[in-house]
Amino acid sequence: IHPSLQKILQELRNCPTIISDRRCHIVGWNDAARHVFMDFEQIPAEQRNMISLLFERKEFRRLAVNWEDFVSGFLAIFRAYYGQYVDDEWYNLFLGDMMERYPDFHTLWKQSSVSSAPDVLIEFRHSRAGKMLFDLTSLQVQGNADLRCSIYTPATDTATERKLIRLMEPKAEGDPDES
Repeated sequence: IHPSLQKILQELRNCPTIISDRRCHIVGWNDAARHVFMDFEQIPAEQRNMISLLFERKEFRRLAVNWEDFVSGFLAIFRAYYGQYVDDEWYNLFLGDMMERYPDFHTLWKQSSVSSAPDVLIEFRHSRAGKMLFDLTSLQVQGNADLRCSIYTPATDTATERKLIRLMEPKAEGDPDES
């Protein structure tokens, strides 16, 4: 990603943020996203597809209380890309693979709408931070790369931001939560 976009990611310290391409491959994230979701660096680049990860990784299913709403937002964006790039055979291959591997994908895909930027309130039950509420805002990044910036802003009048800050604090050596 462009250095200016990387700078924006870094500046959004208290807002978990993920940058994805038109195929929903994760191409950038900030430290807050690493703490809330997972360390995407540990996943091989070719496997960092947000749609696939939502269905295959148990961490996401446990994290999002309203998982179907969470997934539906991403599927709405994916459906918009699918319509825009209808000649790209990758989409048909990907959809066929997902429908074969995940029966609930097929159901949600049939129900999903089309949206380039759904606004959704997401409730997470984080294993270390507890209940966290985020407003998801999805922005199209201008330029030739066709990137999307998904920003999870801590919901106002909640303890989410305070919990996120605590979650990102470096652990002291010998801390029992360190394992």
